[in-house]
Parts: sequence; structure tokens; C-alpha cells
Amino acid sequence: MHSTLEARKRILGEEHAYTLWSVNDLSKVYVELGRFDVAAAILEEIIPVVERTLGEGHAGMFMTKANLSRAYIRSDKWEQAGGLIKWLRTIVPPDHPDWVHAEWGYAHYVLHSEDDPEAAEKCCRNVLSKVFEKNLISPTNSRVIGIAEILHRIYEEQGRKEELEALKRKFPTVGNNEAIASIDNLPLPKWRLKRPDLQK
Repeated sequence: MHSTLEARKRILGEEHAYTLWSVNDLSKVYVELGRFDVAAAILEEIIPVVERTLGEGHAGMFMTKANLSRAYIRSDKWEQAGGLIKWLRTIVPPDHPDWVHAEWGYAHYVLHSEDDPEAAEKCCRNVLSKVFEKNLISPTNSRVIGIAEILHRIYEEQGRKEELEALKRKFPTVGNNEAIASIDNLPLPKWRLKRPDLQK
């Protein structure tokens, strides 16, 4: 992957769209290898280039900032991740499949950083409603499963058995402790329960 990037820099130039795409691909490899800070650094470096050459509203900017938010999340840099995630939510239209990914990032963020399971649940329910009502994206897509996993954790932590069973009927694979083979999904953290009646 690194050799591909160097070749594109040499042949196409450092600011060519394909070169910038290769930087994004390389960042995903670094994230998979656990080199989160390196992934973030190479993406931070190209943000001004993407903005200048492609523009703030281009799909390439969405991809770059989405990958950067993932690197920040993995580095526990929640303040930086939060800003990007909130930006992504304003940019991606709700009728676009990438909207599911943006909402997943937001739900994950409010759970981990803001300790707000109510906001996360509302976000997840909204996503699943659109997935099933508007056929926005396949319910078997890893991003949709990631949304279901967040809901599963909320229901499990709060002892909401009926809702947990209903969720498992729609998504039989959630909560089976098998990792989803996708870098788009992150392990979900524990969080404190906000409902006093459930804190036993």
C-alpha cells in the first residue's frame, strides 16, 4: 500500500485525487495495525489539500474526515473525534447510505464521550427505522449491524429483556461476542446507567 502511494505521488503528483485516495487507504491499514496516531497524522496532513483541490463538500472530504474521526476514536481523542462526527452529520444527506455510518459514529460518540445512552438509543432507533422503511441500505450491512450492536448493549446494560429479544429476532447475530470483520466497527465501551431504578 505504501509503495502504491509513493508511485502515485511520483506519477500523478501529491495533490491528485487518486493520491489522496491512497492516503485514505493507507490510513485504514495503519488503523488495522494499531498505529492510530500515524493514521491520524497522514490524514491531518492532507485535509488542507483535499479542501483546496476537491472542496469542503466533496465525497473525498467526507471520506477523509470519516477516516480521521475513526483514527481519533481509536486514539481516545474524543474531543477531536466529536467535532468531526458532528460535522459529518450535517454534511451527509439522510437519503445517502453513508448517513448510516455518520449516525453510527455519533451514537458511539455520545455513549463513550458524553455518557448519554438515551441520545444514542434515539439515534439508533431512527437509523433502523429508515433502514427498514425506506430500504436505504441492507439490514445485513456491517454498519447497520454496528447500530444494532449499540442498541444491544444499551438494552443489556439496562436489563430491558423484551426489547433485547425483539432486537435479536431482527438481528440474530448481535451480541454473540463474534467480532464483525470490518474496520468500520469498534468495540463498544461500558457506560454508567443514568436510570436510578436500574442501578442495583
